[in-house]
Amino acid sequence: MSRGATLIGPSSIHWEVGNALLAMLKRDRIDLRQAKACLVSYNEIPIKFVEVDLYQSLEIAAKFRMFAYESFLLSCAIAHHTPLMTLDEPLKAAARQLGIVVLGDD
Repeated sequence: MSRGATLIGPSSIHWEVGNALLAMLKRDRIDLRQAKACLVSYNEIPIKFVEVDLYQSLEIAAKFRMFAYESFLLSCAIAHHTPLMTLDEPLKAAARQLGIVVLGDD
């Protein structure tokens, strides 16, 4: 889906990846070696990090009652006129309501 594409996203993606890995470590779903291997793979993904409009993100978060990091992704897609790539169904639904193309909706 992303092969040959330029991926962009808010810098908060770094923190979300770290948070997800730490949560899996805490729940003994992965060990430290696996978490580090995931980080190696993540660091190979070429993502251009961009700033997001915090006011717009706040409005989106309030409208859809979502977490900040989710609204950052939507704000990024709106500002850069790009589709959204996610597996999160509620995030997809919010994106569609905002007129954002969701990859895989073909």
